[in-house]
Amino acid sequence: DRWYSATELAQAFGDALPYLEALATPNEPNVETEEQVKECNAFDLQFIVDCHAMGKKACIRNWGDGRPGGTWMEIGDLLWYYLEAEAAGDFDGRHGYNEGGVPPTSDPEWRYHMGRIAWEQAAFRAMGITPPPSIPTELGWDRAIIVNDEWRGWRALPDGSALFVREMDYVFYRLQGYIEGGAIFCAGR
Repeated sequence: DRWYSATELAQAFGDALPYLEALATPNEPNVETEEQVKECNAFDLQFIVDCHAMGKKACIRNWGDGRPGGTWMEIGDLLWYYLEAEAAGDFDGRHGYNEGGVPPTSDPEWRYHMGRIAWEQAAFRAMGITPPPSIPTELGWDRAIIVNDEWRGWRALPDGSALFVREMDYVFYRLQGYIEGGAIFCAGR
């Protein structure tokens, strides 16, 4: 569970490194407590310094969807401990998924999961910083339907492919002005 440094990541890319504009911080660190967010802030600040020393940009805050958990007030309180890294990063890689609902846009949790990308940017601005451009490193539709008491992905739906395309179109429409693009992730179950 050790986080890799920017230098280790650069070495892993080897000959491909010159073709990369940015390197991304480790995927989905545990950021549920004040101490964990502070640790992530310190790690990401060093990651940014190391990337810039290599002439690369840093894609930070590749936090899992719905993380940190809690109420909006609790989430906002934790974001205070990440201000330095958020202000210094080149891209924000925050993840976002639709967590259920058919059609996808009916998801009552949309705002808490996908919509959090926009909410957190507004929260950082209210805290006095301009967050970096957001390019979520994971966007998708994780849970679509319950089959035999178990959540299944969009592939379990008769028209799942069409609905998945519509969902991603909606995501980019709804988050227009908040994200620069994103990596569609989630092959479905």
